[in-house]
Amino acid sequence: MPPCQAANSQDDLCPASVPGIARAIIRFAEEILTEDGQDVADILKQLKTAALRQTHDAHRAPGAQSARTTDV
Repeated sequence: MPPCQAANSQDDLCPASVPGIARAIIRFAEEILTEDGQDVADILKQLKTAALRQTHDAHRAPGAQSARTTDV
């Protein structure tokens, strides 16, 4: 029997269900990534900004290759 296939299989507390997985990810972000005074949205904005900055810097670096993957 697959995990959480018992009577309460539709319960969002089941980690094998989609809502259960989403809640586990949110709890991870809240417990591990946040600091006092921050919420998950603040952290995600900071991570997005850092990723965009790294991408921009990588494309400007000498010898950087184009991201194009198809021929024109």
